Amino acid sequence: MRVHRSKIDAWFIVVMVIAAVFTLLVTLRTASPGPFTALALGGAAALSAWIALSTRYTLDESFLTVRCGPFCWRIPLQDIHRITPSRNPISSPALSLDRLRIEYGEARSVLISPRHSERFIRELNALRPQASTAKSVSSS
Repeated sequence: MRVHRSKIDAWFIVVMVIAAVFTLLVTLRTASPGPFTALALGGAAALSAWIALSTRYTLDESFLTVRCGPFCWRIPLQDIHRITPSRNPISSPALSLDRLRIEYGEARSVLISPRHSERFIRELNALRPQASTAKSVSSS
């Protein structure tokens, strides 16, 4: 089993900090802080930290498992039919815009951002049963 951590762009950290500070300032200005406010702010901070610290991609003999906070995708390697580089900013389990689009099953895809994308692609292709006939790419 091989675990690949997500690459984290500086913009992601900046956005998370700005969102936290903005939420705190707005909350303190518009409402009297109470237990519910503290719980909501703490929950939002905990969820953000959970996502930032847990986003990873695990390869084993049969599956690619994508984890991002409370979210999890378990993709059979045999269902993966295309891997392409992407900079699509759509919400996904990727903390960087340096992404890989993994296409699998019937018109399904997920965007991920492994820290070492070329190594990830090599390891994934080595495990995929149809890797010799499926399109594989190297990230540039």
